[in-house]
Amino acid sequence: MSAEREIAGFVLPFTVGTAASFIIFQHPHAASAYSAHVSLLTASILSILLLHPIHKNLSYRILWTFIGILAFCTGCFSYLSDQSSRDFATEIFPSYRNLAAGFGELMSNSIARLPMQDTDTNHLINALITGDRSGISEETLEAFRKSGASHILSLSGFHLGIIYGILRAIFSLFGNSRSSKILRSLVLISICGFYTSATGARASITRAFLFILLGETASLTGRYRNIKNILWTALLIQLVIKPEEIRDIGFQLSYAAIFGIAYIYPHLKEAWPEKSKDKGIIHRSLHWIWASASMSIACQVTTGPLAFMYFGTFPKYFLLTNMIALPLAGLIIPMSLTMLLLHNLGLCPDILFQLTEWVINIFTESLKTIASL
Repeated sequence: MSAEREIAGFVLPFTVGTAASFIIFQHPHAASAYSAHVSLLTASILSILLLHPIHKNLSYRILWTFIGILAFCTGCFSYLSDQSSRDFATEIFPSYRNLAAGFGELMSNSIARLPMQDTDTNHLINALITGDRSGISEETLEAFRKSGASHILSLSGFHLGIIYGILRAIFSLFGNSRSSKILRSLVLISICGFYTSATGARASITRAFLFILLGETASLTGRYRNIKNILWTALLIQLVIKPEEIRDIGFQLSYAAIFGIAYIYPHLKEAWPEKSKDKGIIHRSLHWIWASASMSIACQVTTGPLAFMYFGTFPKYFLLTNMIALPLAGLIIPMSLTMLLLHNLGLCPDILFQLTEWVINIFTESLKTIASL
């Protein structure tokens, strides 16, 4: 059995146990407390059995059945006991949390002071950088909803991944020695973790940070960055630390999207022969388009049913939306961060304000056009 299947063999029933407890016991009462004790007792008995030498006499199928039941009961107990649902940052690191929250507020205030011609531009930048969409007009929000681009306004791996990529490129200039790699990873993890806290540590961006943390750890320890292993490990860590996040729609959609990327996207991408990338710019461009389309389809297959269940809608033009909106958003975010930094230093040229606003106008008008189809 591969390491990936072993991890999934424990994490999947753990997640099912957490979800089942949430569905059955949405409000604490005597039955939930009783169930928590039963889950703990069952998990304890199975743990003793699996630690005892007698487990060597069990067949492979029975052994993994016991492990699955153990994981399920552990998930039930984790949710029902509510021991992990407290806010660790508040109780253990109050100064850090206050500092992060203050920095988040500072970013929002700095964005609001950017001298843009249309204040809606400031509000959209604020949403893309801090996740606060409160200032965006209802017309623009409706365009995002109808076009299927609402996920772009929710901080996630897409946003943190861009910031991570920029920082990684900058710090790569300091060399690739062992000490440089260790220092670079520590700095990247620290900055991304602080940004996650500053923007509210919502479920989706926390998932993204865990991916960065696990990815950097894998690199430092000489392990291959297996997205499937990282997916299951991040899911386990997030549910152990905060099991009530299983109720969060953003949590569910975020992991559903990554599941599609990990398990469906590779098969779709392989439908286009890899060797075609070497045949010139046209074939390379077509291959890039196919890879982007495959990514969008894979995510939509896994997130579409959830979105329809919660919101009763399914974006008909999601493929067109993602092909246009994601590259533009990927351009707007680094441009906005550069503009924000230079503006605070008093060094930002007017052309950068104008260029950023122009790209944002194309971005929003494109979504409004798609929404009207």
